[in-house]
Amino acid sequence: MSQPKYLHALDLPVKDKAELDPDIQEAFNFLEQEHGLIPNVLKSYTFAQEKLRQAGLTGRFICGSAEALPFRSGKFDLALAITSLCFVPLPDLAIEEMRRVLRPGGRLVMGELNRFSLWAFLRRFKGVFRETIYNQAHFWSRQELGRLLRTKGFNPNAVGALLYFPPIPSRTFLKSYRFFEVVIKKLLPGTGAFIIMRAERR
Repeated sequence: MSQPKYLHALDLPVKDKAELDPDIQEAFNFLEQEHGLIPNVLKSYTFAQEKLRQAGLTGRFICGSAEALPFRSGKFDLALAITSLCFVPLPDLAIEEMRRVLRPGGRLVMGELNRFSLWAFLRRFKGVFRETIYNQAHFWSRQELGRLLRTKGFNPNAVGALLYFPPIPSRTFLKSYRFFEVVIKKLLPGTGAFIIMRAERR
């Protein structure tokens, strides 16, 4: 039996352009100059490749658009999108594309920024005073995300939220994160920083 193929969308920290392989750097320079693509997003390729190598795994990385995935229909068993849809200009089209490349019954796992969280409030508040990447982000609610998936041919079958501890850069809070995860989750369920949703392709 052949091993299932998985589509993984990675959103990771990146390396400095000077550390890139010459051939990849040349390609990134061309894409940056000719198409205005964001180098930091493209350089995630190299960072992810190194992480895979350190884990003793092999994989294939392809740079493409979420709204026009460069894969044939029905190719994958699983699509994974973590903090991806919140930065995609056309999320409806991105969901349609993920459905297209999934086989019938394939799974979609998403992790998106929660509109109703302390983290979202802080990110919006900071955006009032200075430009941040979150000024361009779309913060989702569980209802909105579930509705989008259902209208695009998915059946959501699991949903949750995580990261409940306050967005305070303090070692004391970080050491006590388990306490906040339990208490705030009980007092304000569904207000974690991230929405996690799993859905099956119809």
